[in-house]
Amino acid sequence: MTKAVLPFCIDNDSMLSIQKGAIMSKSTKMVTFKADAQVKEDFDAFCREVGLTVTGALTLFMNTVVRERRIPFEITADPFYSSANMRVLDQSIAAADRGEFAATTEPKDFDSMIAGL
Repeated sequence: MTKAVLPFCIDNDSMLSIQKGAIMSKSTKMVTFKADAQVKEDFDAFCREVGLTVTGALTLFMNTVVRERRIPFEITADPFYSSANMRVLDQSIAAADRGEFAATTEPKDFDSMIAGL
């Protein structure tokens, strides 16, 4: 049976935890950053749902990054901001400004729209 990690804050620079009956000491540093208010609220709610604190979740993330020497998830660019899509958007805005823009009820395939660019 594995015992839970129980942190005991002694001061701002050190923390003791009990794990598997052993006492370990860790030096800690405060990490502060700004986040979008709604993202912060959503992250807080998610952490509560899965039984973590925000500090616990971010500590898990940082430990995984350090241990694996990589970001532990795939990072991709939002396709909305791709250069091909931005060209199509710029062309559509220019056409609308010239009064050439006509709404259609037929959906267009994005790949065929950008194929001619």
